Amino acid sequence: ISVTYRYNEHGIVEVEAKDTLTNKTLLHRKSGLRFPIEKLLTRRAPAKIAIIQDCSGSLYGQSMDELKEALEQIIHTHSQEDRKIAIFASPPPDDVLRSEAFAGPTHEKSELLDSVKRLIAIGATPIQQALIMARRSLKDLGRVFILLTDGHFDDIDAVQKEAEKLRKHGGRLVVIAPAQNSNKD
Repeated sequence: ISVTYRYNEHGIVEVEAKDTLTNKTLLHRKSGLRFPIEKLLTRRAPAKIAIIQDCSGSLYGQSMDELKEALEQIIHTHSQEDRKIAIFASPPPDDVLRSEAFAGPTHEKSELLDSVKRLIAIGATPIQQALIMARRSLKDLGRVFILLTDGHFDDIDAVQKEAEKLRKHGGRLVVIAPAQNSNKD
């Protein structure tokens, strides 16, 4: 076998393998990722970020304000051209279907920040449903899931089961809680 390595126009290493006896190129798998090597070297690879915002009644008041402020900081920090952010509200507002994102996926800061203003703390906490929607909508690599919650869930076992599915499928889950009134378990 003869193996040739070369950089393509995007700075990505391409590999070609040939059988030296038959001079036949061997079959290979090609990555679907399309971004320059510089992004990988600086750990700035494109990513899809799903933000799951708990909007249950237990967050009414200061706790919701704290989480909305954290959400705005995340948007300001991570909203870039090569990163798409989607916001999932749990429970979703009446005008949003349970199967779609509340906002995004987009890298447009203004669209994301406008949606944060519309989040209201009311109702139950079906976080596992929002995690499922987020997982299904962000199917490729570079998936980060940020859960903003006080930890008071309707079904903790279902949430843990869905969090494990995210991990098994290569996702990273980060949980942010308000300073007060949060369930640390």
